[in-house]
Formats: sequence, C-alpha cells, structure tokens
Amino acid sequence: MAIFEKSQQAKTYVDPTYPMKASIENTQIVQGHTEYIIKVQNGWIKHGTIWNVYKRYNDFVQLNKEFKRQHVILTLPPKKYIGNLNQKFVTERQAALQIYLNSILSHHTLSMSAPIRKFLDIPNSVDSIKHFEDSALQHISMVLRSENQYSLGELVPSISRVPKPMPAGHNVAREGF
Repeated sequence: MAIFEKSQQAKTYVDPTYPMKASIENTQIVQGHTEYIIKVQNGWIKHGTIWNVYKRYNDFVQLNKEFKRQHVILTLPPKKYIGNLNQKFVTERQAALQIYLNSILSHHTLSMSAPIRKFLDIPNSVDSIKHFEDSALQHISMVLRSENQYSLGELVPSISRVPKPMPAGHNVAREGF
C-alpha cells in the first residue's frame, strides 16, 4: 500500500430491527480505575454482529445524564469513592450495571435511542452515518419489516433532481403549483 493510499475498511451495518444485547463479560483494572468489558450483539446468535466496548463507571454516569436530559429516569448504582477496586464491590457493581443495561435494551424505544447507540459504539449509529442513502434504505427496511401492512410497489423518482429551478420571486403558497 502506498503512503497516501487510503485503506479500505469493510462496512459493518447493524440492523435496528434485530434485538440488541449487551452483557458485561468481564472487568479489568486500568490506571487505577475499573473498566467494564461489554460484549454487544446485534441479531440472532448464529448470524449476529458481535463486538466489545470498554467502559468506565463514569461512562455509565454520562449515559444516565443523557437519558435524564430526555426526561427518562433510570436507576444507576451509586458512586463509591473508597474501596471501589475491591473485588467484591466490583462484582456487585458489574451485576447492577448489567441490570441497568438490560432495563434500557428491553425497552424498544430506549434501545434504539441515540445515547445508547453511541454508548455501545454501534457501527452505524447516528454520529457515524456517512451515507444518507444507506441510512434511508435501513430505515425503509425497518419499517417494512415491522409493519406487515406495507409492501414495496414501484420505485419513486428521485426528488434530488429538480427539472428546472423556480423563478425568482415565485410564491408557491400564493400561486400554487
């Protein structure tokens, strides 16, 4: 690969219509704080996409603040200042944080919200979507799968191409189409 050649990375897409699971698999002590290793899975066990994220307790606090801004009140285990590296305490907090994650992911609307998608570092979350068309196709797919009453008929012409520009001073509300 040449110096200025851009490496090609495979696109990883997560289908929001599939169930999202997150389990705190383990912990590790890094520079004097506990880091929780969270295994995230989107989709069914055999065909799902799986990745790990590493979060501190403060990351959970920030997530909780995001939900509070949206008037969603969840129960986060309290902060502890002394003895927070004790193995028994870490194990208890891990279990409490798992309950916290489960309460979010078991709620359909919360599990699809921007704060949890960003927290779990979902590959095509709101912050990382680069191609609108890909995102639009995913949303259409989600609607079609969630509502059995819809079916795909024929393609709609592109609205991004306007045949000719509107004349200056043209008032659609007054003159109509």
